[in-house]
Amino acid sequence: MKYVSFLVVILVALISCHKKENKSENLNAEIPKTEIKDTVNIEETDFQKFVNHFSESSLPYKDSTNFDNVEKLADLSDKQISQLKLKELFPDIHSFKINNHFNLSDSFESLSITYFKGEMEVSTELINYTKEGKIIDHIEISYDEIAESAFRKESLIDKNQIIVDSENSFDEPVKTEKEKILINSDGHFKIKN
Repeated sequence: MKYVSFLVVILVALISCHKKENKSENLNAEIPKTEIKDTVNIEETDFQKFVNHFSESSLPYKDSTNFDNVEKLADLSDKQISQLKLKELFPDIHSFKINNHFNLSDSFESLSITYFKGEMEVSTELINYTKEGKIIDHIEISYDEIAESAFRKESLIDKNQIIVDSENSFDEPVKTEKEKILINSDGHFKIKN
């Protein structure tokens, strides 16, 4: 009798284990495919990999690039200039420097590039690119000149807007202007009146 009882207990245990295995298989089968798909990482484009080599600056960021600090910036190589399509925007400029990489949106890439306009002027442009490297829009965010030292521009860059402060000390009293530029979700800049 002990032997029969022992066999019954083992049989009940085996049946119970088999039912648990079937339940766990059913649970896995019920997971919707969309949940699994959402966990897959989207691969970066070659342009994103290239842009991510530049260090990212945190926001808000004050850009006051001028003749006193421009030499600290790294020069871009001819290959990098080509990848960033800078000659398309500025065909007469031959030397560019990387200023900053910003995370303004998950939809586009943002870089600030500095260049000299002759020997007496330096300018920085914020350029938004598609994830594939096509230029969306660009805008001047800082400017300095040493011919008369009368004109200057600097900006405060944030996630959705840029505040540009321009100064003209050629006039007395010094003329200052503040301009608000919105950054649209598609990467275009819009001057707000």
